[in-house]
Amino acid sequence: MPMINPETQLRRRAVARLILAGLSAGVTCAAATTAVFENDAYRIVAESDGSLQIRPKDGSGEAIFRPEFTALVQPAPLVMVGAKSLEPIYNLTGWKVSGGPVIVDVFKAGKVVRLSKPEVAVSASSVRWNFSAEELDLRAEVVLPPGSAMVEGTV
Repeated sequence: MPMINPETQLRRRAVARLILAGLSAGVTCAAATTAVFENDAYRIVAESDGSLQIRPKDGSGEAIFRPEFTALVQPAPLVMVGAKSLEPIYNLTGWKVSGGPVIVDVFKAGKVVRLSKPEVAVSASSVRWNFSAEELDLRAEVVLPPGSAMVEGTV
């Protein structure tokens, strides 16, 4: 197996960080291009629906991201606690709501809210998404810094 140079590894990690930040990979259909951002290492094409095509300039691949998030909403404070599973036996992270049981399934720790179709704002080097739902508002941004810096995402 060929060795991957450190710069390519860093670029791939940047794309992975975007995925881990909550962006869902997907395919965009028939969206018009609204902006193109470039630095020494990346080219990002922003579509009118907020989708992003992120392409490292070294040709190592392309990622297409849709602005879609899943949020868990819990009005009561949650306290993280240790929990044990009996079958199979292993330690888990759990959440305890005041006066309630310990919850070990993260998707049962709150109400699942899917956020999609945001308001999209494009600036000189970033795309900002504003999501609104009855339960919460969420803002997320992807920025392409100058030079050969990696793509940055914040929620």
